[in-house]
Amino acid sequence: MLTCRWFLLSVSFFGFGTLTKANVIDFETGSFLLGIGQTGTLDGFNFTAGGQSSSFLLAPVMPNSCIPSCISNGTQPLGAFNGATVMMDPIISGETFALDSFDVAGTATAGSTRNVTSIRVIGNLVGGGQATQTFAVTPNVFQTLTLNSSFVELTSVEFDGLLPIGLNSPEFQLDNITYTPAAVPEPSSKLLVATVLLAAALAAVRRKPLEPLP
Repeated sequence: MLTCRWFLLSVSFFGFGTLTKANVIDFETGSFLLGIGQTGTLDGFNFTAGGQSSSFLLAPVMPNSCIPSCISNGTQPLGAFNGATVMMDPIISGETFALDSFDVAGTATAGSTRNVTSIRVIGNLVGGGQATQTFAVTPNVFQTLTLNSSFVELTSVEFDGLLPIGLNSPEFQLDNITYTPAAVPEPSSKLLVATVLLAAALAAVRRKPLEPLP
């Protein structure tokens, strides 16, 4: 019984790997200008522009990047222009992550008809399948949107801007994308758990009573 208890405690403390904490992509360092199908790298992630022939991604967006001027939260965001979509995936192939929240706004001030009125987030899950969530957007100010609990074990995420029927080329800005990297077990933790498992097995063999001879 003592061996079993020690085994359970060992798994509880060491079997789940390194604790992880949330990280924020704030677009304060680095830059890119991407046409459709092109990929740029910032803060450990690839960002790929999708959409139509004239679509492009810009990071960071400066106040004079829009006409008459861009909606601003006082920091440097990423902008998706002319109907662009944003695909985000880790630089290191095979890594997964959870998406927690992000800030979003339209692009141009003065009530541009291209400013998104909603945004759809599509998360591609490891092993197949998708998580999808759509948010209403107040386009003339940045707001923080929080994803539901299905956005975990992700291999990539796509952000799509949406407009009412009859309007085209939605535009939006993203900032402060908060994500949590997948936990990676420490090698020392794996070794300890394997050692405890072996010790428990040996102890069980030693305690097994001998069967009487016929």
